[in-house]
Amino acid sequence: MNQDFSFSFYQDIKKVIILQLLKEYSCSQEVRQTLNIFILGLVVLLREWLENPDLESMEEYGKNFSCPHKTIFSSKSSII
Repeated sequence: MNQDFSFSFYQDIKKVIILQLLKEYSCSQEVRQTLNIFILGLVVLLREWLENPDLESMEEYGKNFSCPHKTIFSSKSSII
């Protein structure tokens, strides 16, 4: 693992993305929590890819990734 890697930088990015989405769209607490989960998942994927840029394995990881909140976004995908 890269010792120079700062996860706090990506936590800050996640916070900015969520705050911008909340400014743009009003949403329930449940949707806010789901956004937090999805964006954190993207941050983790980005971190893994930066440390080991094996696109095939990341693609496979993304295909196998599942979230219990998929239904929240399926009906609101045009909004978010």
